[in-house]
Amino acid sequence: MPVRSAIAAARSLTSLTKAAPTLPQPRRPIRTLSLTPPTLQAFSVCNYPLFATGCTEKSAVRTHATVIYQHLIDNADKHGLLYRPDIVPRLSSRSSWARAIRSGVLILDYPNVARLTSASRTIHQRIKAAHLACGRESIIAGPTAAWLHGVSLPEPDKIHVLSTNRLMNAHRFNLVLHRPIQLALIDQEIHDDIPATTPARTLFDVAAWSPTFLHRTFEHYLTTGDLTVRSTWRSLFQIARQGRPGITRVRNMLGQWSLDSEQPESVLEAKMLSLCYRAGFPPFEFQAQIGPYRVDFLWREQMAIVECDGFAFHGSTRDAFERDRTRDAYLQSLGFTVWRFSFRQLTFQQAEVRARLRTIFRCTV
Repeated sequence: MPVRSAIAAARSLTSLTKAAPTLPQPRRPIRTLSLTPPTLQAFSVCNYPLFATGCTEKSAVRTHATVIYQHLIDNADKHGLLYRPDIVPRLSSRSSWARAIRSGVLILDYPNVARLTSASRTIHQRIKAAHLACGRESIIAGPTAAWLHGVSLPEPDKIHVLSTNRLMNAHRFNLVLHRPIQLALIDQEIHDDIPATTPARTLFDVAAWSPTFLHRTFEHYLTTGDLTVRSTWRSLFQIARQGRPGITRVRNMLGQWSLDSEQPESVLEAKMLSLCYRAGFPPFEFQAQIGPYRVDFLWREQMAIVECDGFAFHGSTRDAFERDRTRDAYLQSLGFTVWRFSFRQLTFQQAEVRARLRTIFRCTV
């Protein structure tokens, strides 16, 4: 009996040991980070996954992914763009970059360039993204650079870039890549954090790639003082070489602009000057002095004067109106015919302006 009792007691003890439940392991404490109201607003705009318990504007609980997303936002440039070689792996991992794109935090514009979902879509952002996609050493050129300089051109559909790198399927992204021989020797300027070619280089590139915008681009640079006829001739001699596109067009245009040292003082005068040369009108004197007045364009043989008037200086006040009437009366008393044209006429009614001047000069286009 004592032996049997000992065996039974041992068996009951073993069964109790096996049936004892395991105690739960303590959970890892959740890390709590503070969120300021602007940060909360950024997360709500970008539809970030925000996990919080009792979340207020001053404090919240968020996941590790949320911290990574905020890190990407802080490192975006002024256009809301992120350049992958600058982020991965120095500031973020490849998986975090891919996760941000999948979750909609970033929108991939080019293989290595993404933009924030909350960033507004602008032309400058498109141009900056194209520059980054071709490498930081690339330069915006041609009509795209002219648009950045402020030339009155349509918003660029195709973006022209000087780069030594190759971008696969560049035409799908509306990119036009040009491969210069020595990219490092090309002068550049910074416009809104975007590197672009200088006005002199831009003029020759426009002549080669978009000749229809050549005269308009040259007019703008003349009126802003970025270029003169002499400086353009100097640039022509410096960069001219056999077979370089655009050289002949610029040389022919400069051969027509025989202005000596005088330059247009307003956009109106520049437009009228370009119209006269392209229409084939007789030679004229620019900014000629007649008595106490200086006229814009003078044809002495035809006794004709053309004035380019802007509303700001010629039509905005009563004094300006009376001053022009006195001026015209004096010139007409000397036997001159005075013609006045406005900015709207020179811009949108050039055919009508040529027809009116043709009655004086009796020439054909």
